[in-house]
Amino acid sequence: MIDEPLAGERKQTFLYRLDPRTKILGSLVFSFSAALIQNLPAAGVAFLFALSVLFLAQPPPGRTAALLAAANGFVLFLWVFLPFSVPGETLFAVGPFHATREGIDRALVLTVRSNAIFFFTAAFVASTPMAAIARGLEGLGVPEKLVSLFFFTYRYAVEIGKEYTRILNAMRIRCFRPRTNFHTYRHLAFLVGMMLVNGYERGLRVRSAMVCRGFRGRIPLLEAPSVKTSDAFALGVLACVLVVVVTVHG
Repeated sequence: MIDEPLAGERKQTFLYRLDPRTKILGSLVFSFSAALIQNLPAAGVAFLFALSVLFLAQPPPGRTAALLAAANGFVLFLWVFLPFSVPGETLFAVGPFHATREGIDRALVLTVRSNAIFFFTAAFVASTPMAAIARGLEGLGVPEKLVSLFFFTYRYAVEIGKEYTRILNAMRIRCFRPRTNFHTYRHLAFLVGMMLVNGYERGLRVRSAMVCRGFRGRIPLLEAPSVKTSDAFALGVLACVLVVVVTVHG
């Protein structure tokens, strides 16, 4: 079983039942469109739409909030530099640095639109199992080898993460406390070595389990993907929202 931290009660949501190809295309179109927004009203429309889609996806609130805080940690740097680096009308000064209205507006637009992209992407990930994303990419014409590389990179990254947590917990139970000394460096080197060795062995077991379940170089499909009326409806709603964004932006 693949750990998917944003997975909620997906089978009960409208978004879960959409074809993965529809969700991949919709997510790409929305993200690229939102990234081109340059004014606050258009960014606000995109933000509200993405927030409503995230509400439909019903991801775990705690995990979503933690990821949102991490993503906005990078946005915080925009507020440190942009207000003081964009020329325009000065609003206030901090020593020799002058914050401008144009710089603050630019930072605000970037903050709103980046959060809109995060909300929409989180809704996509929360409503789409990783195997379905791989099937959707393959259905859109992405080469099978790239799809397999994407899927197994995620799959084995999760396994290595589990192995790291298990070994680190074992060290802590044995009273390991990291410090800046040779003893700590040596045991951290042991941790990395054991993590790679055990992760490799675990990877072999995962591969054997997948072969037993029918894996022959490509991800087997339990059911053929099909575009339904709900997919056309979802794309139509997205198109209408983008038209509104372009109208407000223009």
